[in-house]
Amino acid sequence: MTNNINIAAPLWFLFSGRELLSEKVMELLREIDSQGSLYKAAASVPVSYKTAWDIVDRLNNLSDQPVVISTTGGRNGGGSRLSEYGKSLLKFYSSLERSYENIRSTFIGDNIDINEFMRTMKGLCMKTSARNQFAGVITKITQGMISSEIIVDICNGIKITTVITNESTKNLALSEGSDVIVLVKAPSVILFPGDTQTKCSMENMLLGTVTETRIGQVNSEVILSLPGGKTITSVVTKRSFDNLGIKEGKKLYAAFGSTQAIVALPM
Repeated sequence: MTNNINIAAPLWFLFSGRELLSEKVMELLREIDSQGSLYKAAASVPVSYKTAWDIVDRLNNLSDQPVVISTTGGRNGGGSRLSEYGKSLLKFYSSLERSYENIRSTFIGDNIDINEFMRTMKGLCMKTSARNQFAGVITKITQGMISSEIIVDICNGIKITTVITNESTKNLALSEGSDVIVLVKAPSVILFPGDTQTKCSMENMLLGTVTETRIGQVNSEVILSLPGGKTITSVVTKRSFDNLGIKEGKKLYAAFGSTQAIVALPM
């Protein structure tokens, strides 16, 4: 089946008939570029701060390069800015708004890699309950009697190990170099202190910095920034949150098993 991008007015990016980048998303990126603050940008659009954070989080995790770069500093502090890739994406969208007829030359003039752009678009098309979604490329497949171990590079050498059945590997036609999406549910991500060498049986140990916390009466959501503009979200109990002394700027390991990472194909 052949998938095509459709461009309509008002200008949306559509992939397989689904909306990917809407005017509101691009407006949020414009406000971030203008104001240097996700909090102020959300208020200007307007959308809730959580909605704005989720939009940026999903864009960054499904893109080969970060679209928005944030610095810590709390709800009203810190800052956010567009990466060079994010600026190119915004410029490209703005160019299409001005002139629909010159799409090919706009791609070339803005130095956007069409293959990289399409990987981001395909990832955004997916709808899933998994909080963590990472676009990546398979770098290694080791086949066993029943299952295959699959290594996925999600950004600049950050690798996630997942184990799926040989039948699933065959049905998905996976091979080294395949573009995939790795899904990990937030409750499956366990947090460990990041200031000591921690040993555990989980294959995936990603060191990050706490950039956002959302505290509930029973559970708390913790968002860690990873190298390359990626983020990973964990849901922990309030007691665990307090015992770990979690706060913004704290280093933590996000750990999850290889069987808890699901491999999906971009649409």
